[in-house]
Amino acid sequence: MTGTALSADDQLARLDAELTAALTDLEPILAGSHGPARLGDDGQLIVVPLPAEQLPTGATALRAAAAGLLPHVDLPSLLIEVDGWTTFTDNLTHAGGASPRAPDLRCNLHAAILA
Repeated sequence: MTGTALSADDQLARLDAELTAALTDLEPILAGSHGPARLGDDGQLIVVPLPAEQLPTGATALRAAAAGLLPHVDLPSLLIEVDGWTTFTDNLTHAGGASPRAPDLRCNLHAAILA
């Protein structure tokens, strides 16, 4: 079961009740002047940014060390290699059903995917 009512009227009534409850919960938050969200004098919604999470002291050095262990991967070469394993571009067809005019369609497909 998806929780959706069989009747459109019943579903709309349920969604209307959910919306009304959510707006009722939101009203006190927007009415406050120092909450996480409020309405400005001009009626614009103001959302206070969340504070940034502080990283542990050694996290930056550890991140750099881990990045240094990873190989540099050339994205086009990786795409061509994976296509060689899976031949996924064989399953791509022209949107209008036309046959390709260019003999190097695979190269064009790779370029389009990367673009």
